[in-house]
Amino acid sequence: MQLTLTPEIAAALIQAAQQQGTTPEILALSCLQRQFLPPPSPDAENPKLETSEQSLADFLDSYIGILASKTDNNGNTEPVAPPTSPFTQYLMQKRDQGKL
Repeated sequence: MQLTLTPEIAAALIQAAQQQGTTPEILALSCLQRQFLPPPSPDAENPKLETSEQSLADFLDSYIGILASKTDNNGNTEPVAPPTSPFTQYLMQKRDQGKL
């Protein structure tokens, strides 16, 4: 199916998509889905999490302190341990650029 939009609707759709940081096509499909399809069931949006006796602190234990750093006598900071994960390397790069 193809839809022909009036210039006013096309302009409004383009503007709204830019404001939301998406494309007009994705925004249009999203609006049509909300309008014409039934809402997803709550179970589909929130799948049941596995239950465990483990606390949040236990779960995060291996991640805590992963970005720890120390300051030398000159005021320079450096990581306590070399970064191992790509995410850690990314965060350290952003920190060094002053963007974190």
